Amino acid sequence: VIKKITLPAERVWVDESKAQRRLRALQLFCAKESIYKAYYPLCRKRLTFKDAFVRWEEAHHAFVGTLLSDINETHQAGDLLVVHCTVNQSYVMCCAIMPRLADA
Repeated sequence: VIKKITLPAERVWVDESKAQRRLRALQLFCAKESIYKAYYPLCRKRLTFKDAFVRWEEAHHAFVGTLLSDINETHQAGDLLVVHCTVNQSYVMCCAIMPRLADA
């Protein structure tokens, strides 16, 4: 399953810690899913797991997501967003933070 939802560069982070591999895979899945759920209401376009790349930023305890494909004229490949991720005993919670549009 991990190969279906991740890009090779994302799997490097997942595989860096054998002890946390499962948790990291779940965090990555949640981060990507939060990106897709943030964009769908704005664009009405379904994204795949390959339409965004996420990398973990340890200093911020958050992911940085990069769009890899154009969604529409407003949301283009290369756009960045932050995905905060919190883990407790029962849940992994992610929240995608998108920049405010100038005309919004």
